[in-house]
Amino acid sequence: MGTNLGKCLEIKGLTALTKEHTMKKHYCCIISRPLMIRLIELCAIAVALNNTCVSAAVGGWQFAWSDEFDRTGTPLVSNVWKWDGGGSMVRDAKLDRANGCCTNGVLVLEAKRVGTNQYTSAAISTIGLKSWLYGRFEMRGRIDIRSGSWPAWWTTGVSGGWPGGGEIDMMEYYTDKLLFNVMNGKRGWANPTLSAKALGGAAWASQFHTWIMEWDSTKIDLSLDGQLVNHYLLTNADGTGPNGSNPFKAPQYMRVNLAIGQTGGDPSATEFPMKFEVDYIRTWQWVDSTACVCTVDGGTGTGPYLPGTMVSLTANMAPAGKSFDKWVVSSGSAVIAAVNNPVATFTMPSSDVNLTATYKPGVAPVPPTP
Repeated sequence: MGTNLGKCLEIKGLTALTKEHTMKKHYCCIISRPLMIRLIELCAIAVALNNTCVSAAVGGWQFAWSDEFDRTGTPLVSNVWKWDGGGSMVRDAKLDRANGCCTNGVLVLEAKRVGTNQYTSAAISTIGLKSWLYGRFEMRGRIDIRSGSWPAWWTTGVSGGWPGGGEIDMMEYYTDKLLFNVMNGKRGWANPTLSAKALGGAAWASQFHTWIMEWDSTKIDLSLDGQLVNHYLLTNADGTGPNGSNPFKAPQYMRVNLAIGQTGGDPSATEFPMKFEVDYIRTWQWVDSTACVCTVDGGTGTGPYLPGTMVSLTANMAPAGKSFDKWVVSSGSAVIAAVNNPVATFTMPSSDVNLTATYKPGVAPVPPTP
């Protein structure tokens, strides 16, 4: 019992107390009954604490805002989105508002060929309507990776213009490159990339994927399907913004667009239409309060969250020859209603949670294009 008791107490930082009484036992060969009762009580407290938020630091994510695009027709919301006009957003295409819509719970930005080397596309933004300073940003989307396609989910500064206000490319793609760019106010770029071909090419592009940015006063982390790609320290942007400021310590607008041609490559031999589809965009804000930790194996959603807030889960792309089976709660009291859905949410309980995405033999059908 002494060994197990020591381990029990050690996990709560009571090792010194255990050692003290171990020494007393060595010399006295006996532990008094009151002392033994107290040690058992401490062990019980340790076990109880182990079922609560013991591993979380002070502070965590609290759900703030989302657009689930579960309306039909126009993607615009009067106090959030507007059309992002001009050729700079669609490049070799012309902006056509008919090319952006919501259908079956998905935002679809569509590029069309309307003549020889003539194209139309769509772009939306929150410029002048809604901005963010810090937070966790998540977008689940599907992109076209054929020649000519140039989709992006990105931010630009509320003040300072471009480049002074900075730019964060949470998701950008062209010519086989998935980009995770951060550009400071002096056009200094940190721009790591991943190869779409190396990730699986057309098979990878047939599925929805999850892009996440976590941004605070010290760093910007950009990731894809749970893989961190760009860890950017904000000190790299010190003095590059308006009046010597840091552009990433000021609010940013959000933009979503599908450009065609130029950097995106030659679209002339590509069969149209092309589409950039967005299932949802969700945001969380950091709150300095007691939080619990969600740990996700095989998907996204890992992090500290305030009890009672929404946690978003997305399983990674299934291995070859397999399809998603279900979410398994290995510890904690999470209740996932859509346990057999690779995209799910749950309310964070007042305890740490460990989840695993599991898979079964057989290939799941490709999600249909709206």
